[in-house]
Amino acid sequence: MNYSGEEVVSWLQSHGFSPETLERIEKDGLDGEDLLGIVQYVEELRHYFPLVKERLKFKKLILMNAEPRDGASSSSCAESSSTSNSFYTSTDDSQNTSDDENLELTSTPNEKRKSPKDFCIMDEAIELGIAKVSSYGLPPGWLSKFQLPSRFSASVELGIQEGYLSANQKSELVRDVCTSINHFTSHPKRSERQWIAKKIVEEYPCMAGKKLVDSDTEWGYLEVKIFNRMKKIQKPKHPANPAEAGPSKAKRQKKDFSIWAQQPDLPAGETLATLKAFAEENRNEVRRNPRKHKAHKDFMDKTFPLRRHEIITAPKLVKAVLMEYPSLKYFIHLKAELCRIFNDDNIPTKLREKYLMWQQHILKYAAASKDKVVNEVMDGMEAALSEEGCNREEIKSRTSLLVINKVLRQRSGKKRGLQEEVVTILEREADVDSAVIDYIQPQIVIVGDIYDIDLLYIVTEGSIICQLPQEKIIDAVIGLLGSFYVFNVSYNQSRQF
Repeated sequence: MNYSGEEVVSWLQSHGFSPETLERIEKDGLDGEDLLGIVQYVEELRHYFPLVKERLKFKKLILMNAEPRDGASSSSCAESSSTSNSFYTSTDDSQNTSDDENLELTSTPNEKRKSPKDFCIMDEAIELGIAKVSSYGLPPGWLSKFQLPSRFSASVELGIQEGYLSANQKSELVRDVCTSINHFTSHPKRSERQWIAKKIVEEYPCMAGKKLVDSDTEWGYLEVKIFNRMKKIQKPKHPANPAEAGPSKAKRQKKDFSIWAQQPDLPAGETLATLKAFAEENRNEVRRNPRKHKAHKDFMDKTFPLRRHEIITAPKLVKAVLMEYPSLKYFIHLKAELCRIFNDDNIPTKLREKYLMWQQHILKYAAASKDKVVNEVMDGMEAALSEEGCNREEIKSRTSLLVINKVLRQRSGKKRGLQEEVVTILEREADVDSAVIDYIQPQIVIVGDIYDIDLLYIVTEGSIICQLPQEKIIDAVIGLLGSFYVFNVSYNQSRQF
């Protein structure tokens, strides 16, 4: 039942199908088996036969000799007395099911035809697909070189470890697989999509679908998802003829409604000018008394609307912000600023609880990981926990921070720029100022050992912005997250520091 793409195109042409349909069939190189399987899928029918009348005509040509099996007749399809054109014909009425290989394409309208016994086109199409992927040996063509992605996003990786993936996570995994497929071809055949879908289920059992009836497969829905995703990849992003494209519409910048991007209301009777004058008068006094935290707090509360207006509307370097508001160098005032931005005094506590919740998932993922670096981190944690009098919860928090470096590491590339860590550990003899000069985005810097910290900093834009107490690493996490909001961090590659 193997017919070449040329024979399929010739057969469709003889039955008067449109040039657009012939072009799509020929472009994807569909053979007889692929054309036979199209009947089951509405999306494929609409793609290859865009006209409704042609879809009906195609179904009639394919299905006119097939009737549903039921009761005692389940072993064969009823014979049809129709004399219309058929896609498959038999050369001998006495042939049994083993002679189905003799079916051949025909375009002779008045040739005498007989319906083959024990043959139903819809069932045959399903059996063909299952047979193709059931032989899971070395596949032909580009599939022999194809491999599933070895790495997915942190969310999908955690779901695979848990043995459960949500609908969004499954779609994300399929998108990554289709990206790998696109390296070989943007028009995979149905049999190739089936082979890949079955391979996904065998590699990741949590991707298996439910079988509603006995004839269903666990990977059938994946084949459809791959087809739909590949259709999106195949769509041209730009018109074929730029001259035919209309005038480009100016993109309207989307307004950011995030709470940290909103400018707070000015106090009653105050303007930006009066607040700026107040800041100039009191800034030096606050700078001369770094230990008077009450004076710092009052000054920062009063100038908060001015500060947020300056940071949001005209982004400044972090060094410039710290020169004007030196109170932000202290962790206590960095936390207070974060509470002002979210208008919630419990934000640090909520961040701490959120991190402790994720810490359990991170350590569970690390314990099941086969990555060499992660395994070394977990071995270090076990050694630290074996010491008497150790703070077990603090050790777990510090270990989870090291694992985050591995899980959330960005892939380097032209579009992503430099690859930076969440936490960096320096030796005790290191010159911190020189070591951090190339660091751009906020990150945690530890001097010493992760389980024996001498100094703990938050650094960004090549300089130290805050020194933290080294007893609790979770304070460093809060300071790191807070610095992104307080300084409105959103870096562009072209920005110079």
